Amino acid sequence: MQFSIPFISKKKGYKVTITNISIRFMGAVHGIPGITSEKQVFYVNIPFQNKMGSNLLPDDLKGPSMTVKEIKITPPFKLLEVSPKLPSEVKFMDKAVFKLKVEGPSVNYEGPMSINMNEEPADNIGLNIRAIVLSKGSQRVVLENSSMRLSLQKGQIFKTELQMFNILKYNDSITRVKVAPPFTVESTDPAFPTTVNKQDSYVMKIYVKAPDSNYTGDLEVIVE
Repeated sequence: MQFSIPFISKKKGYKVTITNISIRFMGAVHGIPGITSEKQVFYVNIPFQNKMGSNLLPDDLKGPSMTVKEIKITPPFKLLEVSPKLPSEVKFMDKAVFKLKVEGPSVNYEGPMSINMNEEPADNIGLNIRAIVLSKGSQRVVLENSSMRLSLQKGQIFKTELQMFNILKYNDSITRVKVAPPFTVESTDPAFPTTVNKQDSYVMKIYVKAPDSNYTGDLEVIVE
């Protein structure tokens, strides 16, 4: 997600210096350079691109649409208007520009500006994956240093790249790879069925769809 701020026209006798602008979105803070305005009412443009799946997804996979429901600016600034009107849906990988009409304080000001987008936590989930577990038949291997914490949108697709030599042997045939609920596999690279017949056959990329609620536990990858 990228942001930019347009140049503000001047007005004699008034000055607001915004030293930096922070935009909080889905639990992450994006910092952008500040601006100087000599006009009390000015505009802030926020170019936005929905990359909530991943820019590494295969071409035949699409991530979820995202709805920007709410934008807030903390005092001493006042948000007068947002264009396009909210809620506004942005499809996967589409771009939009949110134009914010902002009123500054009534006196000269020097300091930061904070913008919050989609403060509601209901659309987001937290994943606390303690470990990735590989299983094939009676074999079960817990991968070291595989824990991860993710903050995602419900149903968002994320990628995990795994070295499978712990449970695969040369010339092993693989029919499919799946993951235990509440996760599901959306795609894999390589596609299955396949045979482990070269050195890089042990490396597999698995695109996993997150659940609709918070999760703490293991991510089990099942090879058949």
